[in-house]
Amino acid sequence: MSHSLTCIRTFCVFLCLLAQVAVFPALIAADDSEKIVRMDGKAVYIPEIKLTGKANPVTTFLYAGSWEGGAGRDDTGKSLCAVDTANNRLFIKSPQKLLDNSRARRITQNNASSFFDEISWGLKQATHILFKVASNKRQPVVLEIHADTVVALFHNGKPASHVNAGNILASGGRAYFQIMLEPGENIINVKQFSISGPPWLQMTIFTDHSHDLRAAWQRKGRLLEKFLYMPRDGANIPKLEWIPNLDNLFVSFEVRDVSANTIVFRKESTQLGRGLGDETSNLAPGIYEAIYHTESENISEYFVVGNPNALFEELQDKLAKHSLTPETKLDIEAQFQRARILLSKDNYNTFDRRWQEKLAYTLSCLANMERRLGQGVTDIAKDQPGLHIRGFISTTDDSPQFYRVYIPSTYKPGVPLPMLVMVSARIAVEERPFIAGPTMENTQEARIWALYAEKYGFAILWPGYKNAPDGNTYEALHIDEAIQAVERDYNIDKSRIDLYATCGAGYNSGRLVSEYPNRFAAIVYDRAVFDEDVTGLESSPSVLKWDDATNPSRHVIGNKNLKIFVTHDGTPSPGHGELELTTRFLEQAKAVRSDVVQCLGRPPVDTTQMDMILSWLASCKNENPDNTRSHLLAKEGYAGPISEAFATPIIVVEGTRASGADLAILHNVVESIRNNYTVYFHGAKCAVKKDSEVTQDDIRAFQIKV
Repeated sequence: MSHSLTCIRTFCVFLCLLAQVAVFPALIAADDSEKIVRMDGKAVYIPEIKLTGKANPVTTFLYAGSWEGGAGRDDTGKSLCAVDTANNRLFIKSPQKLLDNSRARRITQNNASSFFDEISWGLKQATHILFKVASNKRQPVVLEIHADTVVALFHNGKPASHVNAGNILASGGRAYFQIMLEPGENIINVKQFSISGPPWLQMTIFTDHSHDLRAAWQRKGRLLEKFLYMPRDGANIPKLEWIPNLDNLFVSFEVRDVSANTIVFRKESTQLGRGLGDETSNLAPGIYEAIYHTESENISEYFVVGNPNALFEELQDKLAKHSLTPETKLDIEAQFQRARILLSKDNYNTFDRRWQEKLAYTLSCLANMERRLGQGVTDIAKDQPGLHIRGFISTTDDSPQFYRVYIPSTYKPGVPLPMLVMVSARIAVEERPFIAGPTMENTQEARIWALYAEKYGFAILWPGYKNAPDGNTYEALHIDEAIQAVERDYNIDKSRIDLYATCGAGYNSGRLVSEYPNRFAAIVYDRAVFDEDVTGLESSPSVLKWDDATNPSRHVIGNKNLKIFVTHDGTPSPGHGELELTTRFLEQAKAVRSDVVQCLGRPPVDTTQMDMILSWLASCKNENPDNTRSHLLAKEGYAGPISEAFATPIIVVEGTRASGADLAILHNVVESIRNNYTVYFHGAKCAVKKDSEVTQDDIRAFQIKV
């Protein structure tokens, strides 16, 4: 989400380096928190970029320095340098925080690497680089900056805007800034945040309006001022956010009624800040999609007009009139649950634009489902491209379970797809089921992964969790069931199913591989936790033996059918595995095999982490896959604890041979187990029978098979 930036005193520092001239600028101390650098016109000066065409590469910069520190909300709007062109001076703020060997110089893309090699990079830093652009008139341009995290821009000493990491990832690792050049000299100051290394220096100035729409969208991750227009708002005419630096941007747009799949309004050219409608009449209550076009770009977003509770009730009534297959009924129920969660008293917040966006998206999914059912379609998601929330029935206890899946638009049922499985990490609020959990809530991240999956032709599966995702065996079986559900409805290449695991999901994925040793082609560990840490644990020998038996890293390393990729950007991100855990795992793996691929630090220049992961996975294949269980723990002599017994269908047998108080105690125990199971598995029910009712078929069905 972008934030308005308050004008502050900015300090713009950019120092120049000529590779062949060893000239050091004179530093004049102003006070303890600021230093002054004289611009000598040789090693220290602000290079000028000429606008000679539609696309103008920026290859020479004034490097002001790199400061230690992260990219918090307060950091993006503050410049750590300022320039006084009248007196050829550069002001450096907080010089005590400059990285070692970070000194002001002119640099180019060609000589930057050797210069950056001398700097002691930390885990997080902010770098300022400057250049100037001369313009003979007032004109809008767009600056494209390759990046992998937050970027902020200052124009002529004033904060212009910043782009967050999520929106940069969604644009393929590029930040876009709209700049209104003034006649004469324009000084552009770029503040790039970077992780465990220098920033990227690839920048291009576009004058042909080919990236204007993307720049407008990136400002706040949207074009609409909001996504919900209630009756109390008066005129239900959605407005586009005004983009001050793109006041020459015009877009054509269409407004589509999602339920009817009809265009209710179209305009060939409108300026940002105007309404998406007639401006004399309101849009009727409903769910809409705004679709924007320029010559080179297309973007769309959903919005809602009217009372969302009333619209949801109307959709429920319409859907109830259709005859549904069990599979379609589950898919609709998944979206029903998402809508109920969003509209619940605890979450309802009409002032929260992110909440509005989630609600509009969920209602649009239901509206699309109802329309397609009305057209006679029975399987609304089977073999259909797109981002879906779907369900299946667990074979363990017949409970409904849900998952999210993305199928690329290039999918053809006759051509099998590779699939990446996103294993869930541990969550803070364990009582929330997956359908209400953080992964399902994070639609933005799912859409970003979907963009990259589309690029590489992958399906993506978020299988979720049945209980708290702690890597228990029943979670491994749950994930396999989710994979099987996807395989039933889409043509998935069984030899190219891979795992992605970050933080605690590393341990969970290892347990999954241990239970299904020949199911997967590859595993990607990202800042992972690989094993349970039992160092210093004071417990009984039996518990320590249990932890040793369940720790999966040795099984993963020893699995020669499984390819392994290990990445860690070096940051001590809260909740993620420390770099020490990654290096320890790599040392253990090196003693057994030589084919483990690693990327410690940042990805290569002009490559996002998602590009790096999916391009590597493209060649991974398991020649003889199967989903046969290893029953590893049972073979090592473990049939418990009770959480492991839950991995198979269980039946609670209530004894009837006792009498009096003993009989009451037995009944209370059974009820306690039944109720706890329901709480533990978010509403699921275990089978309960009296001993007089148990049959030989029950005994065969519920016995543990190894």
